[in-house]
Amino acid sequence: MRFHLRSRSGEEIVLYLRPGNPSAPIEMAGPANLCGTVSTLLKMSLTGLSATSDDLLSLCEYDPVFRHWFRLDAVVKDGDPEPAHREDAKFAAMEPIYPSQVAAMRLGERLTAASLVTKEQLDEALKGIQEQMPHLQIGEILCGRGYLSHRTMEFFLDPITKMNTAFLTLRLGERLQAAGVVNDRDVHRALQCQQWLPLSLGRLLVLNGAVSQATADFFGRLSIEPSSLS
Repeated sequence: MRFHLRSRSGEEIVLYLRPGNPSAPIEMAGPANLCGTVSTLLKMSLTGLSATSDDLLSLCEYDPVFRHWFRLDAVVKDGDPEPAHREDAKFAAMEPIYPSQVAAMRLGERLTAASLVTKEQLDEALKGIQEQMPHLQIGEILCGRGYLSHRTMEFFLDPITKMNTAFLTLRLGERLQAAGVVNDRDVHRALQCQQWLPLSLGRLLVLNGAVSQATADFFGRLSIEPSSLS
């Protein structure tokens, strides 16, 4: 049984109880900081981190301290469909982004469009180039400050080559991994969660906080050029 929770800031976390084993530990999927908060709250009311489904439901619905931090959105029994998170349908309803459109942007515009850096971070990097490090390119400064990986920077330096047909046939999680936006540890954790939470790799990467929803939306909207389909 899965319990879908929503934090006060709107972030999602999912708790899972394995069927037929009430003494098994409660498993979690969500941003690491939220999982830590939930673990602390659960330990205040439960023995260890295990519970029956009734105990956990009662805690989520009636415990005043728990309810102060989290709202119960849905309870899903094993075998029941998940709450609506259909990526393919979602991206099909959104305006597509074509590689030629990305290539027409400047590098900083590409990165902000993908929500990989903020406008403030970009402005800070540009100021650094002008005043302190004129010998460096903006991409080098952004990578040097840890805003994104060198692999991701290389991906966005050459969008026409990198965003080829083979890349655009990948699913969202595979795209994020190929572009270096998520690392092997992020993928490993998502795959572990996928054993009990039937969501796509991309959706789990967002759920676990490995990538923002805005960045996932950008990569999900990337589409094959219409001229390539004719």
